[in-house]
Amino acid sequence: MTLLILIGDSELVKNQKNHVLKKNIKYLPFVLMGVLIAIVAFNFQDFTVESILRFTPEGFYLAVLVFMGLYTLKSLAVVIPLALLYVAVGRTFPVPIAIMVNLGGLAIGSTIPYLIGRFSGKELVDSLTIRYPKAERINTLKNENEWIFTFIIRILSIIPYDIGSIVLGSFKVNYLRFIFISLMIKLPGIVAQTFLGATSQNIGSIGFWISLTASVLITMGYYAFYRWYSQNMTKRSVPVN
Repeated sequence: MTLLILIGDSELVKNQKNHVLKKNIKYLPFVLMGVLIAIVAFNFQDFTVESILRFTPEGFYLAVLVFMGLYTLKSLAVVIPLALLYVAVGRTFPVPIAIMVNLGGLAIGSTIPYLIGRFSGKELVDSLTIRYPKAERINTLKNENEWIFTFIIRILSIIPYDIGSIVLGSFKVNYLRFIFISLMIKLPGIVAQTFLGATSQNIGSIGFWISLTASVLITMGYYAFYRWYSQNMTKRSVPVN
C-alpha cells in the first residue's frame, strides 16, 4: 500500500514538473526576442542600407539566402525597419526579382512571429480577456469577420508589423488568410520601395520621385480606409432610440 502511494506521489511530481516545463518553454521565444531586440537596439546605427550591401555576397543564391536570414532576424528583433530591407534588396537585384525576393522574405518574416503567437500567445490572450473584459470586443470582431480583423491589425501603424503577426497568431487566425492579407497589404509598398531602392542612386530621376510619391499615397490610403471603417463601426455600435 505504501509502495503504491509513493509511486502515485512520484507520478504526480513528475506530471507537475512536465507541466511547469511546458509552460516555461512557451515563454522561450519571447525571451529570445527580448535578447535580440536589445542587441539590435544597441547597434541600431549599424543597420543601414550601405552596411547591408557591404555584408551581402555577390553570388545570386548566397545573396538571396542572406536576405532571407535578415528577414528572419527582423521578425524576431522587431525594431529593424522593413523599408530598409526592401530598399537594400532593390539595390541588389533587378526590380522583378527584387520584388519576388522581398515577398518571399516577408512571407518568412510574417510566419515566424505568427507561429510564436499561435504556440505561446494563447494564454496571454486569455489572461487579457479575463483581466480586461473590454478586450473581449477584439475577439468578437475576429469571430464576426476574420478578414476585416486581420486587415485592421495589419494597417494599424501603432502596432509593429511583427507584433501584429504575434497577435494574429495568438488569436489563431487562419494561416492562409493571414499570409494572403499580410502580403497583399504590403505588396504596393514593396513595389514602390523596391523601385525606390533601384533608383535611389539617382534621386533626380522620375522613377525615384514616382516611387517616393507612391509610398506616401499608399500609406495615406490605408490610413483613410481605417478611419472610414472605424467611423462606420462606431455608428453601428451606437444604439438607436
